[in-house]
Amino acid sequence: MNIQNIFPSLLVETPKVILDKIIAHNAIDNQQNKATVFLNLSSGVYIEGTPIKINTENNILVIISGEEISYVQMAQIDCIRINNFTRFVDLLTDDTYFEVKDELVPTPLELKRKQREIEEFLETTFGVKLINTVLEEIKESKIEKYQMQEFFSSLLQSIKNIGGYKDGKEALEKVSVLTIASTNNKLNVKKNTQGNLELEVNFKEKFEANFREQLENKIEDSL
Repeated sequence: MNIQNIFPSLLVETPKVILDKIIAHNAIDNQQNKATVFLNLSSGVYIEGTPIKINTENNILVIISGEEISYVQMAQIDCIRINNFTRFVDLLTDDTYFEVKDELVPTPLELKRKQREIEEFLETTFGVKLINTVLEEIKESKIEKYQMQEFFSSLLQSIKNIGGYKDGKEALEKVSVLTIASTNNKLNVKKNTQGNLELEVNFKEKFEANFREQLENKIEDSL
């Protein structure tokens, strides 16, 4: 893993937010990869252990290490250090960072073929023209090419599902152009003043597990 690739996705949060995430992670049943932390307190005390609970009423953190248990006032924590943090990349990036194996990355030609399939389906079935402003921009990015491949699959299935019933098909037939653009924000689908659909997708970050459902719902809501 190239550690420098992780930096843009790392969360920059308060000790409490990070500890809440660590505690939730450690509480998973049969968790074999528990996170331990090193706390530097304003009193000069140094504590190492596994965070297990925060009392939100009095802001007391409970942390254990072997047979030892400590109760720490959250306000006294100056610094948190996490040992072997690369084991907790999902946790520390809100699951937005990921790496893709080379064999899973499509070639630009494969992406063009998949786009052509979608273009032909939209045009012949609903009379919709597809404009993708992103495809040429992602030729050098393994992650974005992989994400584009996943997006194409989700888009095609979403359109087929919506167009599979009368109202959905009629709504799609009123759209002349469907545009795909990149964004650094969350997935967004909107109908512009011409009545055409604009899809804004973040191809740099890992799609959520229910991305296809989100995409289909947003397209449906925008029609």
